Amino acid sequence: VSPARRYITTQPLGDMTTDMPISVRAIVYNKDALDEFYDVILFGAQPYYTIFFKTLLQTGLRPKHAYYLTCGAIEVNKPQKDALGRVFYPIPIREHIAREKRKVMEEIAKKFPPEFVYISESLKDEIMKWCKDNKLGSDGYVFKDFFILDAAGTFIERRRKSPAIAARLKQKPDQYMLYALRHTWASVIFAITKNVGDLLDYGGWRGQGIPLNVYRQSMPSEDALDIAKKWELYIPPDRKLEVEHLQGMIERGEARPAAPSPGLGQEEIDKLFAIVNDLTAEVNRLKKAESEREAVKKALKG
Repeated sequence: VSPARRYITTQPLGDMTTDMPISVRAIVYNKDALDEFYDVILFGAQPYYTIFFKTLLQTGLRPKHAYYLTCGAIEVNKPQKDALGRVFYPIPIREHIAREKRKVMEEIAKKFPPEFVYISESLKDEIMKWCKDNKLGSDGYVFKDFFILDAAGTFIERRRKSPAIAARLKQKPDQYMLYALRHTWASVIFAITKNVGDLLDYGGWRGQGIPLNVYRQSMPSEDALDIAKKWELYIPPDRKLEVEHLQGMIERGEARPAAPSPGLGQEEIDKLFAIVNDLTAEVNRLKKAESEREAVKKALKG
Protein backbone atom coordinates (compact mmCIF):
# COMPACT_ATOMS: atom_id res chain seq x y z
CA VAL A 1 0.00 0.00 0.00
CA SER A 2 1.69 3.22 -1.13
CA PRO A 3 0.97 6.41 0.84
CA ALA A 4 -1.56 8.42 -1.15
CA ARG A 5 -0.74 11.82 -2.60
CA ARG A 6 -3.09 14.71 -3.22
CA TYR A 7 -2.62 18.03 -4.96
CA ILE A 8 -3.53 21.60 -4.11
CA THR A 9 -4.19 23.82 -7.14
CA THR A 10 -2.98 27.37 -6.65
CA GLN A 11 -2.81 30.50 -8.78
CA PRO A 12 0.42 32.18 -7.71
CA LEU A 13 0.61 34.35 -10.84
CA GLY A 14 -2.88 35.34 -11.73
CA ASP A 15 -4.24 33.05 -14.43
CA MET A 16 -1.37 30.54 -14.22
CA THR A 17 -2.24 27.48 -12.11
CA THR A 18 0.19 25.22 -10.26
CA ASP A 19 -0.45 21.79 -8.73
CA MET A 20 1.50 21.31 -5.51
CA PRO A 21 1.87 17.70 -4.26
CA ILE A 22 1.38 17.10 -0.56
CA SER A 23 2.15 13.73 1.03
CA VAL A 24 -0.78 12.39 3.03
CA ARG A 25 0.29 11.13 6.43
CA ALA A 26 0.57 7.37 6.68
CA ILE A 27 -1.60 5.64 9.27
CA VAL A 28 0.23 5.15 12.56
CA TYR A 29 -1.35 3.41 15.53
CA ASN A 30 -1.11 4.67 19.08
CA LYS A 31 -1.40 2.41 22.13
CA ASP A 32 -5.20 2.37 22.13
CA ALA A 33 -5.44 1.63 18.40
CA LEU A 34 -3.01 -1.28 18.71
CA ASP A 35 -5.06 -2.69 21.56
CA GLU A 36 -8.23 -2.36 19.49
CA PHE A 37 -6.60 -3.99 16.47
CA TYR A 38 -5.51 -6.98 18.55
CA ASP A 39 -8.38 -7.26 21.06
CA VAL A 40 -11.31 -6.30 18.81
CA ILE A 41 -10.52 -7.03 15.16
CA LEU A 42 -8.44 -10.13 15.89
CA PHE A 43 -10.57 -11.34 18.81
CA GLY A 44 -11.41 -15.02 18.43
CA ALA A 45 -9.32 -15.36 15.25
CA GLN A 46 -7.11 -18.35 14.56
CA PRO A 47 -3.65 -18.10 16.18
CA TYR A 48 -1.77 -17.40 12.95
CA TYR A 49 -3.60 -14.07 12.56
CA THR A 50 -2.40 -12.87 15.95
CA ILE A 51 1.06 -14.26 15.24
CA PHE A 52 1.13 -12.40 11.93
CA PHE A 53 0.10 -9.18 13.70
CA LYS A 54 2.92 -9.52 16.24
CA THR A 55 5.48 -10.42 13.58
CA LEU A 56 4.75 -7.31 11.50
CA LEU A 57 4.68 -5.00 14.51
CA GLN A 58 7.84 -6.42 16.09
CA THR A 59 9.94 -6.47 12.93
CA GLY A 60 8.55 -3.75 10.66
CA LEU A 61 8.53 -6.27 7.81
CA ARG A 62 6.47 -5.63 4.71
CA PRO A 63 3.61 -8.18 4.74
CA LYS A 64 4.72 -9.73 1.44
CA HIS A 65 8.16 -10.40 2.90
CA ALA A 66 6.71 -11.97 6.03
CA TYR A 67 4.89 -14.48 3.81
CA TYR A 68 8.27 -16.02 2.95
CA LEU A 69 9.14 -16.93 6.52
CA THR A 70 9.56 -20.66 7.01
CA CYS A 71 9.50 -22.54 10.25
CA GLY A 72 13.16 -23.36 9.71
CA ALA A 73 14.06 -19.68 9.56
CA ILE A 74 12.66 -19.27 13.07
CA GLU A 75 14.64 -22.24 14.42
CA VAL A 76 17.54 -20.10 15.57
CA ASN A 77 19.38 -20.34 18.83
CA LYS A 78 21.52 -17.23 18.98
CA PRO A 79 19.73 -15.03 21.48
CA GLN A 80 20.91 -11.53 22.23
CA LYS A 81 19.70 -8.73 24.46
CA ASP A 82 18.37 -5.39 23.30
CA ALA A 83 18.70 -1.95 24.90
CA LEU A 84 16.10 -2.89 27.52
CA GLY A 85 17.85 -6.14 28.40
CA ARG A 86 15.21 -8.37 26.80
CA VAL A 87 16.02 -11.54 24.86
CA PHE A 88 15.53 -11.46 21.07
CA TYR A 89 16.43 -13.78 18.22
CA PRO A 90 17.97 -12.49 14.97
CA ILE A 91 16.42 -13.87 11.76
CA PRO A 92 18.64 -13.60 8.64
CA ILE A 93 15.66 -12.44 6.61
CA ARG A 94 17.38 -11.06 3.50
CA GLU A 95 19.38 -14.21 2.88
CA HIS A 96 16.34 -16.35 3.59
CA ILE A 97 14.02 -14.51 1.21
CA ALA A 98 16.61 -14.46 -1.57
CA ARG A 99 16.96 -18.23 -1.24
CA GLU A 100 13.20 -18.77 -1.19
CA LYS A 101 12.60 -16.63 -4.28
CA ARG A 102 15.35 -18.35 -6.26
CA LYS A 103 13.83 -21.69 -5.31
CA VAL A 104 10.56 -20.84 -7.07
CA MET A 105 12.31 -19.04 -9.96
CA GLU A 106 10.80 -15.74 -8.91
CA GLU A 107 12.43 -12.42 -9.73
CA ILE A 108 14.02 -10.81 -6.71
CA ALA A 109 12.25 -7.50 -6.11
CA LYS A 110 14.11 -4.24 -5.58
CA LYS A 111 12.42 -3.73 -2.23
CA PHE A 112 14.49 -6.03 -0.10
CA PRO A 113 14.11 -6.57 3.62
CA PRO A 114 16.91 -5.69 6.05
CA GLU A 115 19.70 -8.14 6.64
CA PHE A 116 18.22 -9.20 9.98
CA VAL A 117 14.96 -8.77 11.86
CA TYR A 118 14.55 -9.52 15.55
CA ILE A 119 11.70 -11.39 17.22
CA SER A 120 11.08 -11.73 20.93
CA GLU A 121 11.49 -14.98 22.80
CA SER A 122 7.73 -15.20 23.40
CA LEU A 123 6.92 -14.72 19.70
CA LYS A 124 9.51 -17.32 18.73
CA ASP A 125 7.85 -19.80 21.10
CA GLU A 126 4.39 -19.01 19.62
CA ILE A 127 5.62 -19.54 16.07
CA MET A 128 7.42 -22.77 16.90
CA LYS A 129 4.33 -24.13 18.64
CA TRP A 130 2.20 -23.20 15.60
CA CYS A 131 4.64 -24.97 13.26
CA LYS A 132 4.74 -28.05 15.48
CA ASP A 133 0.97 -28.25 16.01
CA ASN A 134 0.39 -28.03 12.25
CA LYS A 135 3.31 -30.35 11.34
CA LEU A 136 4.72 -27.81 8.91
CA GLY A 137 8.34 -28.94 9.08
CA SER A 138 11.42 -26.77 8.56
CA ASP A 139 10.51 -25.95 4.94
CA GLY A 140 6.87 -25.14 5.73
CA TYR A 141 5.74 -21.53 5.47
CA VAL A 142 4.64 -20.12 8.83
CA PHE A 143 1.90 -18.12 7.10
CA LYS A 144 1.22 -20.70 4.40
CA ASP A 145 -2.42 -19.66 3.85
CA PHE A 146 -1.41 -16.02 3.42
CA PHE A 147 1.37 -16.89 1.01
CA ILE A 148 -1.08 -18.33 -1.49
CA LEU A 149 -4.21 -16.25 -1.04
CA ASP A 150 -3.10 -13.09 0.78
CA ALA A 151 -5.77 -14.16 3.23
CA ALA A 152 -4.63 -11.90 6.07
CA GLY A 153 -5.61 -8.66 4.36
CA THR A 154 -8.91 -10.14 3.19
CA PHE A 155 -9.68 -11.42 6.68
CA ILE A 156 -9.02 -8.07 8.35
CA GLU A 157 -11.04 -6.17 5.77
CA ARG A 158 -13.98 -8.51 6.33
CA ARG A 159 -13.74 -8.26 10.11
CA ARG A 160 -13.48 -4.46 10.23
CA LYS A 161 -16.63 -4.18 8.06
CA SER A 162 -18.63 -6.21 10.55
CA PRO A 163 -21.17 -3.89 12.27
CA ALA A 164 -20.55 -5.55 15.63
CA ILE A 165 -16.81 -4.95 15.39
CA ALA A 166 -17.01 -1.49 13.82
CA ALA A 167 -19.23 -0.32 16.68
CA ARG A 168 -16.44 -1.09 19.17
CA LEU A 169 -13.70 0.80 17.31
CA LYS A 170 -12.78 4.36 18.22
CA GLN A 171 -11.13 5.02 14.86
CA LYS A 172 -12.74 4.61 11.46
CA PRO A 173 -12.81 0.89 10.55
CA ASP A 174 -10.92 1.47 7.29
CA GLN A 175 -7.96 2.82 9.30
CA TYR A 176 -7.07 -0.70 10.40
CA MET A 177 -4.73 -2.34 7.93
CA LEU A 178 -1.70 -4.58 8.12
CA TYR A 179 0.74 -2.28 6.32
CA ALA A 180 0.20 0.41 8.94
CA LEU A 181 1.97 -1.86 11.44
CA ARG A 182 5.16 -1.13 9.50
CA HIS A 183 4.49 2.61 9.79
CA THR A 184 3.92 2.21 13.53
CA TRP A 185 7.11 0.21 13.97
CA ALA A 186 9.17 2.88 12.17
CA SER A 187 7.56 5.66 14.20
CA VAL A 188 8.26 3.90 17.49
CA ILE A 189 11.91 3.23 16.67
CA PHE A 190 12.57 6.79 15.52
CA ALA A 191 10.75 8.35 18.48
CA ILE A 192 13.01 6.42 20.86
CA THR A 193 16.36 6.57 19.05
CA LYS A 194 15.95 9.78 16.96
CA ASN A 195 18.31 8.08 14.50
CA VAL A 196 17.32 7.53 10.87
CA GLY A 197 20.22 5.10 10.52
CA ASP A 198 18.33 2.62 12.69
CA LEU A 199 15.37 2.79 10.32
CA LEU A 200 17.65 2.09 7.37
CA ASP A 201 19.40 -0.80 9.12
CA TYR A 202 16.33 -2.49 10.53
CA GLY A 203 13.61 -1.44 8.08
CA GLY A 204 15.06 -2.36 4.70
CA TRP A 205 15.31 1.03 2.95
CA ARG A 206 18.13 2.01 0.61
CA GLY A 207 18.04 5.72 1.40
CA GLN A 208 16.75 8.09 4.06
CA GLY A 209 14.21 9.88 1.85
CA ILE A 210 11.30 7.49 2.39
CA PRO A 211 11.83 6.87 6.13
CA LEU A 212 12.08 10.58 6.88
CA ASN A 213 9.46 11.96 4.50
CA VAL A 214 6.84 9.22 4.34
CA TYR A 215 6.97 6.54 7.01
CA ARG A 216 8.29 8.42 10.02
CA GLN A 217 5.52 10.05 12.02
CA SER A 218 5.33 12.19 15.12
CA MET A 219 4.93 10.08 18.24
CA PRO A 220 5.61 11.12 21.84
CA SER A 221 8.71 9.32 23.07
CA GLU A 222 7.01 8.04 26.21
CA ASP A 223 4.19 6.50 24.14
CA ALA A 224 6.74 4.90 21.83
CA LEU A 225 8.57 3.37 24.78
CA ASP A 226 5.32 2.02 26.21
CA ILE A 227 4.50 0.38 22.86
CA ALA A 228 8.02 -1.05 22.56
CA LYS A 229 7.72 -2.58 26.02
CA LYS A 230 4.20 -3.98 25.71
CA TRP A 231 4.51 -5.34 22.16
CA GLU A 232 8.19 -6.26 22.47
CA LEU A 233 9.75 -4.17 19.71
CA TYR A 234 13.49 -4.62 19.48
CA ILE A 235 15.53 -1.57 20.50
CA PRO A 236 19.14 -1.75 19.21
CA PRO A 237 21.49 -2.51 22.11
CA ASP A 238 23.79 0.38 21.17
CA ARG A 239 20.90 2.73 22.05
CA LYS A 240 20.97 1.72 25.71
CA LEU A 241 22.15 5.14 26.92
CA GLU A 242 19.44 6.90 24.94
CA VAL A 243 16.79 4.58 26.40
CA GLU A 244 18.06 5.06 29.95
CA HIS A 245 18.07 8.83 29.44
CA LEU A 246 14.52 8.72 28.08
CA GLN A 247 13.31 6.58 30.98
CA GLY A 248 14.88 9.03 33.44
CA MET A 249 13.17 11.99 31.75
CA ILE A 250 9.82 10.20 31.81
CA GLU A 251 10.19 9.44 35.52
CA ARG A 252 10.92 13.12 36.16
CA GLY A 253 8.07 14.24 33.93
CA GLU A 254 10.49 15.68 31.40
CA ALA A 255 9.81 13.42 28.42
CA ARG A 256 11.19 14.63 25.12
CA PRO A 257 8.79 16.28 22.69
CA ALA A 258 7.58 14.38 19.63
CA ALA A 259 9.71 14.39 16.53
CA PRO A 260 8.58 16.91 13.93
CA SER A 261 6.34 15.41 11.29
CA PRO A 262 7.69 15.41 7.73
CA GLY A 263 6.01 17.36 4.97
CA LEU A 264 3.56 20.21 5.35
CA GLY A 265 1.28 20.50 8.33
CA GLN A 266 -1.95 22.51 8.43
CA GLU A 267 -0.18 25.58 9.79
CA GLU A 268 2.36 25.49 6.96
CA ILE A 269 -0.44 24.99 4.41
CA ASP A 270 -2.31 28.00 5.82
CA LYS A 271 0.83 30.12 5.60
CA LEU A 272 1.41 28.94 2.05
CA PHE A 273 -2.08 29.89 1.00
CA ALA A 274 -1.70 33.29 2.68
CA ILE A 275 1.47 33.91 0.69
CA VAL A 276 -0.19 32.71 -2.51
CA ASN A 277 -3.18 34.98 -1.87
CA ASP A 278 -0.89 37.96 -1.28
CA LEU A 279 1.01 37.22 -4.50
CA THR A 280 -2.24 36.83 -6.43
CA ALA A 281 -3.54 40.14 -5.05
CA GLU A 282 -0.28 41.87 -5.99
CA VAL A 283 -0.40 40.45 -9.52
CA ASN A 284 -3.99 41.60 -9.90
CA ARG A 285 -3.04 45.05 -8.59
CA LEU A 286 -0.22 45.29 -11.13
CA LYS A 287 -2.54 44.14 -13.91
CA LYS A 288 -5.08 46.79 -12.91
CA ALA A 289 -2.42 49.49 -12.78
CA GLU A 290 -1.15 48.43 -16.23
CA SER A 291 -4.68 48.53 -17.58
CA GLU A 292 -5.20 52.02 -16.16
CA ARG A 293 -1.94 53.23 -17.74
CA GLU A 294 -2.99 51.84 -21.10
CA ALA A 295 -6.32 53.64 -20.78
CA VAL A 296 -4.55 56.93 -20.00
CA LYS A 297 -2.22 56.47 -22.98
CA LYS A 298 -5.17 55.87 -25.28
CA ALA A 299 -6.94 58.95 -23.90
CA LEU A 300 -3.87 61.11 -24.45
CA LYS A 301 -3.48 59.84 -28.02
CA GLY A 302 -7.11 60.60 -28.71
